[in-house]
Amino acid sequence: MTTDEQIAGGNREEVTRIAGEATWKANEMKSFANVGENPLEVLIVELKHPFCYKVKPETDPEDAASKRYFEHVKEMIGREWLKKMPHSARDGQTGLLKLNLKLQLDGTIAGDDIGFQTVFASEVLVEKAIAAVRDAGPFPPVPLSLGKPFMEIRMSFLYNLPMEPQSGCR
Repeated sequence: MTTDEQIAGGNREEVTRIAGEATWKANEMKSFANVGENPLEVLIVELKHPFCYKVKPETDPEDAASKRYFEHVKEMIGREWLKKMPHSARDGQTGLLKLNLKLQLDGTIAGDDIGFQTVFASEVLVEKAIAAVRDAGPFPPVPLSLGKPFMEIRMSFLYNLPMEPQSGCR
């Protein structure tokens, strides 16, 4: 038997596997750490796909003030993202990254308030997108009309991908 600790979404879970057992998991970001006494030998096969994805409107605020605020934040991040575009993306590397951001009332983003929703991108593309978000701030204060102590924003970063997926995607 092989025992390993899987870390997914910040949750720790101890899992015991039988040697030679094969498992199938949907796409997820995960780390492994051997907590058993025997050596851990794992073969991970990542199946590439033709980027079948849906890009929904990132955030759709209800009131006009929040909508204007969101558009302004998106524009600020977009400017930084274009400045930080890596050479690999300029040379045609593809990638898709969807982030969840939590803006505090004062327009700041705390250290742990950037979360990953979808990551199909190289480490460099991910780092540059996060750097764009961090460097674009601090943002203006969140409109009080929102009525919450923070504003959640979902943003998609597409690197050399069309807004709509290729035909044949399900």
